[in-house]
Amino acid sequence: MSYRQLTEQDRITIWSLRREGKSQADIARKLGCHRSTISRELRRNNTLSGYDARCAHQQAEERRRHHRAAATPDLGNLLGMLSTLGWSKEKQKEFILRHHPELKLSVEQMMSR
Repeated sequence: MSYRQLTEQDRITIWSLRREGKSQADIARKLGCHRSTISRELRRNNTLSGYDARCAHQQAEERRRHHRAAATPDLGNLLGMLSTLGWSKEKQKEFILRHHPELKLSVEQMMSR
């Protein structure tokens, strides 16, 4: 099985199959994912009234947005840190392009100055 994130439709299917009394393994087979994915989804998104697919999807979207924001470094701070390590501009550029390809345009503009 290859990695993929659960969709809103997947979460509705989880909710529906749980209401039918299906096991986590049955749900995983139906969705084509690992049973630990279902276990984690149910544990992470359980409320007092049980699993709510709509609420679970909203929370997943919020976690995804937060993760993206946290994962993208501030280029200026990153360059400053690499400079304090004594790295050459070329080595800094190589590091950033390898580990943060989303910053390619920014780093090329900044390094050309």
